Amino acid sequence: MGLTLGLDIGPNSIGWAVIHPEENNIVSTGVRVFPEGVENYGRGGSQESKNVSRRVARGTRRQHQRFKMRRDNLIFQLSKLGMYSKSNSQAFYHLDPYEIRSRGVSKKLSLIEFGRALYHINERRGFLSNRKAGDSEDSKIYNTKDDRIGITDTEKAIVDSGFSTLGQYLFSLNPHEQRRRSRYTLRKMYINEFELLWSKQAEYYADILTESVKDKISGTIFFQRKLKSQKDKLSKCTFEPKKRVSPKSSPTFQNYRILEQVARLRVTTETRKADFLTQDERTKLIEMLNKKNKMTFKQVAKLLNISGDVSFNLEHEKALRGNNTFYELAKIFRNEKWNKFKQDEKNEIWHTLHFSDDPEWLKQYAINKWLLSTEDAEKLSKITLEKDYCRLSHKAMTKIIPFLEKACTEKGEPMTYDKAVREAGYHHSKINQHEGKMIKLPATPDFRNPIVQQAMNEIRKLVNTIVDEYGNPETIKVELVRELKLPRVRREKIFNENQTRRKEHNQIREILTTDVGIKFPSRDDIIKYKLWEESDRTCLYTGNKIHSVSQLFNGEYEIEHILPYSKSLDDSYMNKTLCHRDKNLEKGNQTPEEAWGGTPEYDKIIERVYRLVKEKKFPYPKYKRFLQKDIKLEEFIHRNLIDTAYIATEVQKYLKYICTDVQSVPGTATARLRQFWGLNTVLSGDLDIKNREDHRHHAVDALVVATTERKYIQHFSTFHHYKREPKREHFPIPWERFREDAETSINQILVSHKIKNAVKGRLHKESMYGIIHDKNGEPKLDNKGQILYGIRKSALRLKSSEIKKIADPMVKQAVMGWYGFDKDKRPKYPLLPSGVPIKRVRVHDPHSNVIELRPGVFVEPGSNHHIVIFEHIETGKRVGKVVTLFEAVRRKKHKLPIVDKTPEDGYRFIMFLSINDIVLMDDYLEIQDISKPLNPVKIWNKLYRVQKMDANNNIILRKIEIAVLKDDYGNEPGILRKSASTLKGLKVRINYLNKCYPHFD
Repeated sequence: MGLTLGLDIGPNSIGWAVIHPEENNIVSTGVRVFPEGVENYGRGGSQESKNVSRRVARGTRRQHQRFKMRRDNLIFQLSKLGMYSKSNSQAFYHLDPYEIRSRGVSKKLSLIEFGRALYHINERRGFLSNRKAGDSEDSKIYNTKDDRIGITDTEKAIVDSGFSTLGQYLFSLNPHEQRRRSRYTLRKMYINEFELLWSKQAEYYADILTESVKDKISGTIFFQRKLKSQKDKLSKCTFEPKKRVSPKSSPTFQNYRILEQVARLRVTTETRKADFLTQDERTKLIEMLNKKNKMTFKQVAKLLNISGDVSFNLEHEKALRGNNTFYELAKIFRNEKWNKFKQDEKNEIWHTLHFSDDPEWLKQYAINKWLLSTEDAEKLSKITLEKDYCRLSHKAMTKIIPFLEKACTEKGEPMTYDKAVREAGYHHSKINQHEGKMIKLPATPDFRNPIVQQAMNEIRKLVNTIVDEYGNPETIKVELVRELKLPRVRREKIFNENQTRRKEHNQIREILTTDVGIKFPSRDDIIKYKLWEESDRTCLYTGNKIHSVSQLFNGEYEIEHILPYSKSLDDSYMNKTLCHRDKNLEKGNQTPEEAWGGTPEYDKIIERVYRLVKEKKFPYPKYKRFLQKDIKLEEFIHRNLIDTAYIATEVQKYLKYICTDVQSVPGTATARLRQFWGLNTVLSGDLDIKNREDHRHHAVDALVVATTERKYIQHFSTFHHYKREPKREHFPIPWERFREDAETSINQILVSHKIKNAVKGRLHKESMYGIIHDKNGEPKLDNKGQILYGIRKSALRLKSSEIKKIADPMVKQAVMGWYGFDKDKRPKYPLLPSGVPIKRVRVHDPHSNVIELRPGVFVEPGSNHHIVIFEHIETGKRVGKVVTLFEAVRRKKHKLPIVDKTPEDGYRFIMFLSINDIVLMDDYLEIQDISKPLNPVKIWNKLYRVQKMDANNNIILRKIEIAVLKDDYGNEPGILRKSASTLKGLKVRINYLNKCYPHFD
């Protein structure tokens, strides 16, 4: 028997153990630690998702850049036509665009006035509807009851007022009584107005406003890029790995789903005991389901002419799902006409509908191609089909369908899904055709999830390194966080709970469809309704009652994460509640305690929640989240839905490239065996508990996984089945000196950390500052001699220290008074004595650590990238220079060395350190051969990793095996604080196999 590799896999660590079972030998053990898909930006320890905030900011920058390009292009064209003058631009912008747009439809405008109208239309230009994005007339932008006016109300107001354009209607409004802005508008409103304006003004300037000029300006104003295709992001088919999955709305999937349901269907009567349907019954039922969107089981029994006491095995699903796509299309095309279409023609109609994103084009195409009436074409453009994708490709389903249509196999057995798959040449459990045939793991697939992707990349590098060192393992065992086999009573309880939940969700779907008009309620819609009921139809943050379902879905209230998702990564139901949109904006990226802690408002929030808990309407775990002061990110990462269990499942598939025998070991079994074999005390001394403060506990788990045999899992299952407590004597230790061998191996582990030296990430913080100047134009200083910088901030989200720094005394007084009022009695915004609301304020604040982003604009730098340490040749005094990520990127951009090792006169370069670099704190270590690894026994307690560095050359280090920042008593275990001048040691590197080598830069 060959080597066995055990893996304990988490979202930010891998514990591993290589053993030789026949020789009763632990070959090697180790731990690899890596970033878990989040990073620290230096905000006092708070952490955010790596990609989300950057992606949103990048999208905003692109949108703003494209807007400026479009605006500059329009100005260039208007200037050539004499419709814009740079020399008199101030007068151009002072013209009232609403008055000009209203007058220009019927009267002559000057060229400058017409240019101002076109410029204003370009600034707004309205919302361009997109069918595939689900922008229907049921969405909140059409019918909204919040501060913004919906599209439907605006359209109706234009018609009722007798106006022909949006501009005329807006000019008719008194801005002191009703805002002209703060409303949703459609692109077609502006296109219609543009056409009327151009047509009228072309009568007076025919030689200038030609058709070619019109096309250019119209294209500049109204051009919009199509949504980027996401086809390459679709999953691969389970059975055809080179093919993408098919949309659920496709006729092929609709038919496949019907056949799959019918193949599972069994009927029980007095004479039939759980019988599958006959061929005739199948054919009849399939034909009817292709005409309907669903069928109840009473309808099925009636169709098949089955009388008496009858039951079906799928009755828990309430109904059989039909061909929803053809059902919806048949209503528009009329059944008589629809039934005359051939199958290819029906498929073509669906294909056109699925890929068309322009409703206007689709309406015209339907009228010309399929001779639909204008009314029916309008209905077709608004039709909503299923949006999700299935697990199979069109090719795979096409191969499986012919077998699902049959009632029996060639051997006379009932045709079920697994048999149909096998007949089609597939097997539902087959992973890939390279199983066990490759020497090393290939490149990892794209999981579209940063946490999973990071873990898989590290697994590949680690396992391939192990293969290089010890050869291919004969067996690989992976720990899975899954429950052991449960007794029948417990399984039935779980099934009943799922049934109750499914029934509740179906009832909510019916309510949302009937009362709100949501045709296909999404999961978020259902959750929103459940949160509404759970919170006693109240916004827990404001105390306002949400009186109806319509009010719930008018856009005023949002699903809110109690603990911010970007910090906790907790997207579970237990971290969600309802919140008014304005209150959610005020709360921002904070916990309730961070946002309002210590205020009467916070006490009222807690009082509301606690009352619901006492009335048993609100879950206690959610109540605890309202009280939580800080976020223990590590706990949330390990509880995240797609963390350990999902990673381990995907790893099993992946590892089969190099090993045919890949086994899974339940996490509960690992815990009990670790206790039975006395391995808890390896890292915990006399305490028989798992020491999670030490990274090496992952290696202990991996060692248990590697030595766990299948018979142990069977024993645990048997004990659970009979509700008995497992006993130590039934789980003998793997070999006689196993406990001593394990302790020796574990204590020699030098934990390997992935070094964070990549030159990428957020370069600076979002807030932008400007220097405050005095009357003489010189930078203004505070009483400590620091330069004052100005920044604009929301008046609703100010700290007490920031209120004191508001520049305008009158504004400061108004804001201080507003914050002093009771929340329920004060107005929405602070008010000046004149009654003008204060939405944003200017704060003057000194800053010593800012960089100039562009002339006159300053920002705070993001994280630090590395520190360079130099030593004076004569005195031996050391100095350090911290380099920010901003500076590192700048150097890379200019093709300079990222690390500047050039010393000043009299100094010499010693080393540079990045986050997670390892330092051996030993001045007297003699190194004979730098190519040989250092003795772990001599150095294990002298190795520290760089945890943090600041602008003052202070470096915080921590022992490499310590896994927490603070223990249960508030202490900081394994911490070491040094400055560049006091740091004495040798920089080393620890590879994937936990071997330590000197590292000279």
